Amino acid sequence: MCDFWARIKIRKRPENDLVRDMRESIVSCQNEIGLSRMEAMQHFWAMIGVRNLNRLCEEEPDLCAKMKRVEKLT
Repeated sequence: MCDFWARIKIRKRPENDLVRDMRESIVSCQNEIGLSRMEAMQHFWAMIGVRNLNRLCEEEPDLCAKMKRVEKLT
């Protein structure tokens, strides 16, 4: 299992909190670094500690579904 602590952080945090934090991160990344929206979302998950999103989704589809809901709400 990769990204152990990142998975715990994502699992424990309410979706609303993740959405709020992701929105803030996207604005920051777009304004300061010039990242696209998709790159900014990937950067957000990386900052939480996700190193391999594909593997996380294979191993924990329910957690991956939560992350996708957060991305859609952002």
